[in-house]
Amino acid sequence: MVHEEDFKEGYILGFIEAEGSFSVSIKFQRDVFGGVRLDPVFSITQKNREVLEAIKEHLGIGRIIEKAGQPNTYVYVVDNFNELVKLINFLNKYADFMIVKKRQFLIFREIANGLVNGEHLHINGLKRLVKLAYELTKESEKGYRKYDLNHVLSIIDKWDLGRNVSTSL
Repeated sequence: MVHEEDFKEGYILGFIEAEGSFSVSIKFQRDVFGGVRLDPVFSITQKNREVLEAIKEHLGIGRIIEKAGQPNTYVYVVDNFNELVKLINFLNKYADFMIVKKRQFLIFREIANGLVNGEHLHINGLKRLVKLAYELTKESEKGYRKYDLNHVLSIIDKWDLGRNVSTSL
């Protein structure tokens, strides 16, 4: 017998498989370690707000916004770190059942765990997470990065070089 809770969670998992988006934006910011900030975001875009409301209510996380420039299109967004941890915990229960988005989820989870564990506060760890973010982008049909990976890594290297020069004086 299928319980209502299992049905809801299966429906949500299927919706994530079909419509979910795992992404990590990379922002250049001088005042953060390495000069680069990673922002993980999960989202689902839909014209039907009711579906997004149901997902939000069941998971108890995220927010729904109107998509800029697209009337009657809504985006369910989870970008708060504590809420991302809850989303990852939910998806961990069902990762073995994921097919379409499994690899994206696993990469996204590894990046989020690295950020939680402070890996981004060490040059080699930050570089590893940036490389994973580029790998995640390659997994997406619509994936695009403004800058290539070597450019981002060179910014981290220059930041590190500047830090080492100033601390050795």
